[in-house]
Amino acid sequence: MAGWLDTRTVELAVLVDPPAGRGVLLASDAFCALLRRDHPLAGEPSVTVGDLDDDPFLLSRGGCERHIRRLYRSARVPFAPAHRVREMGTLLAMVRAGVGVSIVPDLAGSMLDGDLTLVPVRPRRTRRLVLAAAPDADPAAAALLAAARGRTVGPDPARSGGRAGAPIDAGRNVGAAQ
Repeated sequence: MAGWLDTRTVELAVLVDPPAGRGVLLASDAFCALLRRDHPLAGEPSVTVGDLDDDPFLLSRGGCERHIRRLYRSARVPFAPAHRVREMGTLLAMVRAGVGVSIVPDLAGSMLDGDLTLVPVRPRRTRRLVLAAAPDADPAAAALLAAARGRTVGPDPARSGGRAGAPIDAGRNVGAAQ
């Protein structure tokens, strides 16, 4: 996605863990084990990747693989996914059917039904979701990025005779009738 921004293929994108200073932080979320609610580990306060080793592991190909690989590498647990799944809906259905377990960001919790649960993984690993704009983004994209920063851009309609987009010069309304 960052490349698409740089070439202006897209005006805005949500990037995962971009370099510091690029965009506006929208959210930070931790990784959790995705389990059936009746799984023996479902009631635990947290789990390690080693705890999940008794079940087939289902890997989401949705951009989290590098984080999951790091979790396994730091735990010195072999990383051997039984299945690689592209769509989150498919991953949820497979875990619900008892095919295996997975690790997903906790933002996925909004997609769960009563048959599934998330259990925090330790050690805690997070990712940052950042809204970023293309260089010299168009005004609409720049306005959305600024709104995400908690401020607005563009002229104040009250100062421009009620006409959004009217030129403003040092606080004096140049574009309105005098």
